[in-house]
Amino acid sequence: MIIGFLKENDEHETRSMLLPEHVNSLVKLGFKVTISNNYAKTLNLDDSLYINAGAQAKTESEVANQADVVVKISGKDLEKIDFKEGANVIIGFFDKQNEKYLLLRTIRN
Repeated sequence: MIIGFLKENDEHETRSMLLPEHVNSLVKLGFKVTISNNYAKTLNLDDSLYINAGAQAKTESEVANQADVVVKISGKDLEKIDFKEGANVIIGFFDKQNEKYLLLRTIRN
């Protein structure tokens, strides 16, 4: 199973749902971990830290199209992303604009 982490596209959001030290734990559980390029740039964390821990860095489109589970803080602009059919999208911040994405959404085309 692939868990993908998308970087935040909100200029005011500086948090990250995944830190490099958590990647190894997910990999040990049998998950494949992908992050979008420049995933934690707002935290001044380079993608190489994630890659060295076992993640793969890909474009946002590749992460969304390949991941079985997609994790993100903000639900901003989710309708613009082309998710893999059957993917579960988990967001960690309530966004009144995207109530349909609250907590968990399975993508059905």
